Amino acid sequence: LQAAACLMKQNLVGNEMFVGSCTFSIGNLDTYVRLDVAALEALNLFPGRDTVNREGSVFGVLNRCSTKSIGSKLLSRWIRQPLMDSTEISRRQNVVKTLFEDRARLDNIRACLKRVPDLDSLVRKFERERAGLEQMYILFRFVESLPELVSSLTSDEAGDNESSVEMKKIASKIKDLVGNAKLGKYQELVKSVLDFDLAPREFRVRACHDKSGKLSDLATKIEAVLEKVSQTREFIEENELYGMQAKFETDSKMLKTYGYHFRVHKRNDNALKKLKGIKYKYLNVVSSGIKWTTTELTSLHDKYVYLTTEYGKAQSVLVNNAADVARSFMPLFEIASTLIAKLDVLASFGYVASYAPSTYVCPQLCEPGAGGYFVKGARHPCLELQEDVDFIANDFELDAEKSRFQLITGPNMGGKSTYIRQLGIISIMAQIGSFVPCEEAQVPLVDAVLARVGASDLQLRGVSTFMAEMIEASAILRTATKNSLVIIDELGRGTSTYDGFGLAWAISEYIAKHTKSFCMFATHFHELTALSNTVPCVVNRHVTALATKEAVTMLYTVNPGPCNKSFGINIAKLAGFPDDVIETAKRKVEELEGFCSSDMESSKKPRTAMANSIDRITAFANMSESEIGNLETLKCKIGSLMAY
Repeated sequence: LQAAACLMKQNLVGNEMFVGSCTFSIGNLDTYVRLDVAALEALNLFPGRDTVNREGSVFGVLNRCSTKSIGSKLLSRWIRQPLMDSTEISRRQNVVKTLFEDRARLDNIRACLKRVPDLDSLVRKFERERAGLEQMYILFRFVESLPELVSSLTSDEAGDNESSVEMKKIASKIKDLVGNAKLGKYQELVKSVLDFDLAPREFRVRACHDKSGKLSDLATKIEAVLEKVSQTREFIEENELYGMQAKFETDSKMLKTYGYHFRVHKRNDNALKKLKGIKYKYLNVVSSGIKWTTTELTSLHDKYVYLTTEYGKAQSVLVNNAADVARSFMPLFEIASTLIAKLDVLASFGYVASYAPSTYVCPQLCEPGAGGYFVKGARHPCLELQEDVDFIANDFELDAEKSRFQLITGPNMGGKSTYIRQLGIISIMAQIGSFVPCEEAQVPLVDAVLARVGASDLQLRGVSTFMAEMIEASAILRTATKNSLVIIDELGRGTSTYDGFGLAWAISEYIAKHTKSFCMFATHFHELTALSNTVPCVVNRHVTALATKEAVTMLYTVNPGPCNKSFGINIAKLAGFPDDVIETAKRKVEELEGFCSSDMESSKKPRTAMANSIDRITAFANMSESEIGNLETLKCKIGSLMAY
């Protein structure tokens, strides 16, 4: 139904042009990684409302595409749909590796791609019968540029290694399209129809195709006008504008606005004002100069516009016939668009890896359920590009059997959230075929990346912050599998401490014992670290900080073991809280810690007494007949019971 609604929105349903061209088929989503909305936002995969620069999202970092739009559109789709097919991922990696190792070749390919027009938009214009000679000319120039691209792709310097083979396959497919039986025929069509002596300034059908002779007559008149314009221009330059170094405007946009005119430097303003008479006109005065013309030039331009308009009307039937023939080549241009877009994205990956400020490597992929995450010197691709940021790299080691669930504790602002998110980003980058920001990487193929990071209320739907958090957590518990990557940050903050801790423990235990997903769980519930004592696959890690009486310094390194302090008050002091507020907070923390400690001690005594009572009652019930017959022993047992 959603697919049908999309067709209706694009006005494709009921359009005679598309009858029989649209079919419905069931797609296989198992070939792609599932990304929930929370993961898209939490991992900053695409620019959001708070994104202030290009490097603020993964898409912005990887989008160094050279084409006008087809590469960027494909990259967006790849990021939303990472692959599960290791073979196809390897093919992409081989192309990126080839370009990464040969920067000169990479630069040549990108230079060729910059000349590629928006093929998707042009194809749509032909399909909707809105294309003309200009669009035919643009596609002609595109086909004309393909041999140079093929030459760059098949450079002998690459050799015949496995990586370069994929490049040559792409080149072979493009070369096949340019053959005489395919796009070569399109070139012949355009050459026979379009007057190349005027393009791209004007787009006219060759007058020889008009049997009535009207186009030839109009073409003769247009040439006469242009000759008169040239003579008038020379006369004015040698007389009225002599010595002013005036420039006759030829830009098509300017001509549409002002007609034929000269651009004169402002220092010649006084000289122009001395030219008296109604035939001289000031069109515009700006800092770049004065736009100036005469009545004769204006009249010539009006006549030229009239004749070219009549020429356009006279050639419209011929243009439509040519466009109809050109439309039959659009499936070939669609294939070319797919190939070029793929090459553009892979070249963008190669460019990012080659010119990144720190090392990018090709990740080693292992099949789902095998191995684990072993990443050395991992970095966040967005944060490391921010100004005045010296990013601290950290390692990941999530073994599928021994340490697939990791609890991350540590101080506020210590880098816990950044640490757990960058693993999700590296996993997605690896499964779209990109190199990843680290020194060494082994990454398993995952079927989903699910996140519960941050939360905000949905007032219009009546959903509170905590409820939104629970909905996201519930979705993870229902959909995650043993081959998924789960990222959870600060779960259970929106309710009481006891309820929040209970939920965090239960969710963690369920994921670790039943779901068995790879999981990075950042928390301030330090009691949660005790889970590692009962579940073998749970491992504690913490971000480090150096605390003194005056301040706390974040070291941003991740080490084994739990952290027992969050340094929340220290962070509040760094934020500029008044001293009275800080002192009150410290006092209340000490009171609460003392209360909790005494409460725990007092709770131990009743539990011990109850346990002793049960033991004594059990001993009394199990007395033998000889003990019951012994009066002294019986009194002793009863006395012991009465004491409790």
